[in-house]
Amino acid sequence: MKRGYRKGTIGGASAAAAEAVPASSLLGSRLNLHRLDIFVSVAQTGSMSAAAEKCGLTQPAVSQAIRKLEELSGFELFDRS
Repeated sequence: MKRGYRKGTIGGASAAAAEAVPASSLLGSRLNLHRLDIFVSVAQTGSMSAAAEKCGLTQPAVSQAIRKLEELSGFELFDRS
């Protein structure tokens, strides 16, 4: 089952509200460009499965990367409803 993701929302807040988070609080040794690339792919495709195919990964690997980004940022990055 494919889940849809609403564009323009991050954790139920607008993208502008998410930009208020200081970059220093998100940057760390566990936040890397690979995870950010996966995040962008999910946002562009609207699907973790499609992002996985685009990145040459499995869907569980994409889900795990997104969960790690959510853990590091403290925000739910996508509305999974």
